[in-house]
Amino acid sequence: MSYEIGIPIRFNDEDNQNHVNHLALIEYIAEARILFIDGLIAKSNVEDLDYVLVYFSANFVKEITYPGLVIITPSVMSVGTKSMRTKYKMRNEDEAVMDAECVNVFFDKKTGNPTPIPDALRKKIKEIGG
Repeated sequence: MSYEIGIPIRFNDEDNQNHVNHLALIEYIAEARILFIDGLIAKSNVEDLDYVLVYFSANFVKEITYPGLVIITPSVMSVGTKSMRTKYKMRNEDEAVMDAECVNVFFDKKTGNPTPIPDALRKKIKEIGG
């Protein structure tokens, strides 16, 4: 199952050279990461579960400018006991712009402690190919 998130490029994301600033690209990835993982949690009907970013890496491939739309394709690379490694490929039209990897650790909202990924969430992750 392929999942894509479209994010409009904002005028104020440009730097003084009329390129979208690298920090804006990272914000686009952050937005896609939240939409992707929150969507998985919601579809699994798991309560009192949240996650925190513990690792982030990015590879900037091509500069982009305003106006436009970036398309981000998230995927699950691996699932551990309490964590999930995700990958994000960003493109502008048909050209690669950036890719990123994140490690997210899940925790119990009530205790604030890391917690194993619930079976219902694991099932949803597996359904999308993770």
